[in-house]
Amino acid sequence: MREETVKLLGIAKCLPEALPLYHYCLYSKCIRITPLHSSTLPFKCDTCSIGKLNVQPSVMAPANVPVDKIKGLIGNWKPCCVFLDGIEPLATPIKRWLEEPGDVPVAARTQGFTTVPGHIEAVVFDVFPGMYEGASSLRVVESLGELSASGIHLEVVFYLNQLKTAPIKPFIDQLGSETIIHLDYQGVASETKAEKLKETLGDLGFRYIYLRDSERWIWDDTECPYCGNRIVSRRNSITVTHHVKQDGTCGYCGARLPFRKVYTEEDAGRKLMARKSILTEWLNIYALT
Repeated sequence: MREETVKLLGIAKCLPEALPLYHYCLYSKCIRITPLHSSTLPFKCDTCSIGKLNVQPSVMAPANVPVDKIKGLIGNWKPCCVFLDGIEPLATPIKRWLEEPGDVPVAARTQGFTTVPGHIEAVVFDVFPGMYEGASSLRVVESLGELSASGIHLEVVFYLNQLKTAPIKPFIDQLGSETIIHLDYQGVASETKAEKLKETLGDLGFRYIYLRDSERWIWDDTECPYCGNRIVSRRNSITVTHHVKQDGTCGYCGARLPFRKVYTEEDAGRKLMARKSILTEWLNIYALT
């Protein structure tokens, strides 16, 4: 019987702080999987790092990885989540080989979503209108509407340099006011624009808005949007303390927070990565073939 394989670009150990979906996590780590998409062959990335914090190959060529080995990694690592980091429109066949790891949450990062597999609990949607196949502005607007209505935990990243020819209002109109929004800008010249947009979104009722400079990629401490107290402290982008109760409420004012959280037993592998200030540690996927 032929061994079932899936074509991937990369597999990594990853701290949840590296993912927009997880705003605070003190103990655990996740598994980060980069599926292959027809529009990314080969995948090239010379700057995928936070300063020198990430370990990332400059070119990742696809490899056929046995499904059983992926399941084995999930079983051995005991991650807090499986993170599908595709950016491109996410394909549904992944559901077939990911639905067995048990209670591990599955999150995804995508753009141009067309179908949401039922086992995915959270999605971060990167708004890059027109940059990927099937991701026209109209399709992105429709997809955001589908995701907002699905009940899935949703966070949206708007790349302001990509929105020069695509007004933001049609995208915003699809989102509920509780949606977490990241405004990505580039350098000081765009910072004022980002700050004004944050103020405008606040006036429209959006509570959870984060600014980030993609040239520096700095993750700030997180403040409670209700009382303003710092609920997460980070060093080198890695969580060192947090004041969030296990029921998901602020440790100061008791307000319920919308952020995804993970509470697990302390993990030695995470401690080693944190000590080295490594947020993402890529594996040699060819060793798994």
